[in-house]
Amino acid sequence: MNFSSLTPPVRRRGKEIKSSNNAMDMESIRARRARLEEIIQTMRLPPLTQDSRSVHGSLSVLKGQETRAPSSAWLSSRRHSLSDPNTPLKSSGSRKPQPLTPEHGVQLYPFVSRPYANPLPGIGQTTHLSPTPIPDKTIPPASAKRRTPLPSQNEDEDEAKSQDKRPMTGRPAEGGGSEADDEEEGDTNDAEVLKKIVKGLGSNSSSRQLSNAIRARKLLSKDYNPPIGDFLEAGILTPLLPLMQENDHPKLQLEATWALTNIASGTSKQTAAVVDSGAVPILVKLLDSNEAEVREQAAWALGNIAGDGPKSRDAVMQGGVLRPLLNIIENTEKEGSTKVTTVRVAAWVFANIFRNKNLALTPEELQESVSALKILVNYPDSEVNVDALWALSYMSEQGDDEVEKVVQEDLLPVLVRHLGSDQTQMIVPALRATGNIVSGSDTQTEAALDAGVLPQYKQLLKNTRRNIRKETAWALSNVTAGNKDQIQKVVDEGLLPELVRVINEGFLDVQKEATWALSNLTAGGTRSQMEALVAAGGVEAFVTVLGVFETSVVTVALEGLENILGECEEKRAIVQEIARAGGKEKLEVLERNADQSVNGKAKGLLEKYFNSEEESSDESAGETQEDDRDD
Repeated sequence: MNFSSLTPPVRRRGKEIKSSNNAMDMESIRARRARLEEIIQTMRLPPLTQDSRSVHGSLSVLKGQETRAPSSAWLSSRRHSLSDPNTPLKSSGSRKPQPLTPEHGVQLYPFVSRPYANPLPGIGQTTHLSPTPIPDKTIPPASAKRRTPLPSQNEDEDEAKSQDKRPMTGRPAEGGGSEADDEEEGDTNDAEVLKKIVKGLGSNSSSRQLSNAIRARKLLSKDYNPPIGDFLEAGILTPLLPLMQENDHPKLQLEATWALTNIASGTSKQTAAVVDSGAVPILVKLLDSNEAEVREQAAWALGNIAGDGPKSRDAVMQGGVLRPLLNIIENTEKEGSTKVTTVRVAAWVFANIFRNKNLALTPEELQESVSALKILVNYPDSEVNVDALWALSYMSEQGDDEVEKVVQEDLLPVLVRHLGSDQTQMIVPALRATGNIVSGSDTQTEAALDAGVLPQYKQLLKNTRRNIRKETAWALSNVTAGNKDQIQKVVDEGLLPELVRVINEGFLDVQKEATWALSNLTAGGTRSQMEALVAAGGVEAFVTVLGVFETSVVTVALEGLENILGECEEKRAIVQEIARAGGKEKLEVLERNADQSVNGKAKGLLEKYFNSEEESSDESAGETQEDDRDD
């Protein structure tokens, strides 16, 4: 097998990165099942006997099992790409864990990289033992549609999760009519009541129109099962759109727009009904309203429509939303008179506009958008910052032109600053954005390095949230896919031991990204850089990954070992290190793998390095015996 040509490094952007929990082939599933059965057999108690000593011995065995924990490495699976359709993300081992001593209270099994965190329960005890690690709950991307206003950044993270669309709540607007409040007590979702409300919206009486608009808005703002579909069946859009254009009656205009916002927060079919009714041009025009509340409400409705998907987003863009939205943001900077709530909505709309791929912008629109986001990302409000950061992360996923604009507008220092935030809501989108930037050209990667991303990445590899460690390793895999000078900066920053460490933690999703980072280094780095990787424990890290049950990540680890053995001079020492880490046995197992790429690489390594090593050892032993006989 020829090892003279190194596997080229790979950069992977955005949606090329995705989790791969279902990527195991049937052979891997069978191996996993066999391993599970083996572990269960080793944990069974001996049979009880009449001998009291046997009884006490059995109890003592059980007590010992309270602290015995099998590893989760056998559950592990190589890396596809890091993202799902809504998750923007580039791309082109670890030291074997030290054996735990009895005082640790844990007994490890072969090919184990990490023990379970929870012991087995003793007699009379119960526990909830999960066979897989509990994933991090990180703040999701800026929501496409929301049923409630954005939560405060001081709230617990789990409570900060928001829905895809967001109608406004049913709080009464200023100066709300008491007539509507009185009638609300009798409101139900009954079809006849809804038809009566729709009929009232079409009345010639302004007061009756207003009272029914308030009733409709409150019903549509219900937290549970709002009657959006029933109202659409009753034909609410027909009288509602004219009321939204009542410029002489701003209160009525606000209530009608508010009700429409809540309708647009429904299903894609319900949102499409809003678009098909011709509401988008009306809403865009309302962004220039003299009434601040009407402007904010129209922006909110447009955000719900844009967040529904590419088709609805394009309808909003074709309606001309960008210019008036930019005016709102620019006036914020020039006059400082725009309400903070309006700025929050504007930032969220921007995030929804850039959320989906294939956004067609003219160079002028792109420039204006980046300039507006520069205002928002520096705005003195954390909620605005979060949505602006998500918008930048989505924008930087669109393509190289968008990345270049972000770099040219000097937004990298701001992104790096947010990488060091103590709020996960800030860190995640900033990490996504910088990761997309380093997945670009070498020049764009260099700009990110000059802005100081590497020291921040080093700290983020120690973050308690696994998802952050995973995406940090992904970003670094794109840096090590760069040129040799960029790889050297990774080495000089001391990131190799950190990547090795996260591989040793045993979480597959993190292992995959860190393995890519180390393998890309072996593909594009110099001999001295590979030797630095070997010194940091990279060989044992690759061997650790050979024991997981996912073909793709095993392939990357094999390529890393191929590259090291093909380039480094101390091949014998490296082969011995692989053997000490249990790599020879793992290669022998992989030689029988169903995947041709895996078994071919494993067979090639065994034939080229290990079989010849055994023959050399046998010859050396024979020569020694001959010498002894001669003596």
